[in-house]
Amino acid sequence: APPTQRASCAPGSSRAPPAWQIFNKQGVCLYYREWNRPSPPSDIKQDQKLMFGFLFSLKQLVAKMSPKKCARRPTCTGSPLRAPVCDHIHGVRRGGVYGCSTNTFKLNYYEPPSGLRFILTTDLSAGDMRESLRHIYSNIYVEYLSKNPLWKPDEELTCPLFTQTLERYIATISP
Repeated sequence: APPTQRASCAPGSSRAPPAWQIFNKQGVCLYYREWNRPSPPSDIKQDQKLMFGFLFSLKQLVAKMSPKKCARRPTCTGSPLRAPVCDHIHGVRRGGVYGCSTNTFKLNYYEPPSGLRFILTTDLSAGDMRESLRHIYSNIYVEYLSKNPLWKPDEELTCPLFTQTLERYIATISP
């Protein structure tokens, strides 16, 4: 079992995360799950676009502010959404976005080498959720979707086994 942080995010609890999202490289939301969001958006699709745009802009800002450069610049072949951050492609870490906080919730972010974007919101008291997000990617997403011959990449994630396993795991990282 991976090292986990205790987070107040059990599905159905009063302190559940407002939302859990997975985006593909192009910014299409493949999975969206809302639990106890204080004020649900009137337009979910617009909310998803705003979230992806926010993270895209934040990553670009962090990349421009980072003092380290990719060892292969200017010949780096990273995708436009990943450039200029080349930390996963060439093993050169330039810094990155792992999360941010507002006055009401904490946004936790993980982007594996596949370019997918995993976003989990928790309450402000939650610790660093990177290991939990890595576990979700490698032990749940990869096992139940990537290895599933019936699943097609970049399609909405509707596999019941994936959803059930994800929700069970999220409950384990809750108090």
